[in-house]
Amino acid sequence: MDEEISGLPGVTREIFREFIERMIKYYVSEAKDIIATTFRGKNRFFTYEITDLGISFQAEVTDNGDCVIHWEPVYESGMRYIADALTFDDMMTTRVPPGVAFLQKRVNIVGSLRDTIRFLAVVPYSQKAYIRVSGEIIQKYGPDQLASDYPVPEDYFERLG
Repeated sequence: MDEEISGLPGVTREIFREFIERMIKYYVSEAKDIIATTFRGKNRFFTYEITDLGISFQAEVTDNGDCVIHWEPVYESGMRYIADALTFDDMMTTRVPPGVAFLQKRVNIVGSLRDTIRFLAVVPYSQKAYIRVSGEIIQKYGPDQLASDYPVPEDYFERLG
């Protein structure tokens, strides 16, 4: 049995992996050409560290704009995005703009300014994918099973459309 992630009652590592992999699938389906153009010939490995959950993963952008998730590091990332789960959720659900979170020192981005600017250019597509998958995961596993301490805004389901 997969154990729950500390700080996210009801969420196991397998559910978290399913969430991230589905999010990336939707992200690519919405923005594959933009992703390919934005990252062609440039840094294509990004590491995400969710500090309070003890989880990290790499996203690799391929030449054609696909994204591959690596749960174990495969290459030195040009950029690392470091935040706690609530900050990550706040930015991905658009409650807090990424620039504001950075200025408030709620998120730490390690890497070149150019990589950061390229990364920020595609954030709206990943936010849309995140919100969509959040609704699907909640519907699949139910709010009773996913008794997260992190609040869901009242207009959450409206934003899924």
